[in-house]
Amino acid sequence: MTDVPPEPTVPPAAQPAVAVAEDPRTMVLVAYGLFIGGFIVPLLPIAGVILAYVKKKDVVGSIWATHYRNLIQTFWAGLIGSLISFVLMFVLIGLLALVVVLIWYLYRLVLGAVKAIENKAFSPLLKFERDFGGGGWPEPEPFSPAAPTPPPPQS
Repeated sequence: MTDVPPEPTVPPAAQPAVAVAEDPRTMVLVAYGLFIGGFIVPLLPIAGVILAYVKKKDVVGSIWATHYRNLIQTFWAGLIGSLISFVLMFVLIGLLALVVVLIWYLYRLVLGAVKAIENKAFSPLLKFERDFGGGGWPEPEPFSPAAPTPPPPQS
């Protein structure tokens, strides 16, 4: 009988404790999660925008680049819009402006997260948004609800 040497094993200390996510989709979804988590912990979007700035160079030319661009633009536009809204509180329209900014912010994040889950590029639905920040966004896919089936021809 021949002795078969045992398989070499990696000692536990040499194994990484947490697997590093290198999948671009995963990283984009983590960034969206940080932004949405900002409604609970207000500093999380800062971590999300830092992640977007760090990772955007890794995905140049892919659909994921549009998501990082969305996150970065949404962060800065949301921050500026919020600051303007707070200043406008003195003339009593700031609260309305802040509600509009928050709805727009949430719309951009939810739309982006849904597109990322579907493995699609981010494309703003509203025309003025596609022109925002220099344009260059892909055209959104046309909405086409399921067409009703025509009735069968009658004889």
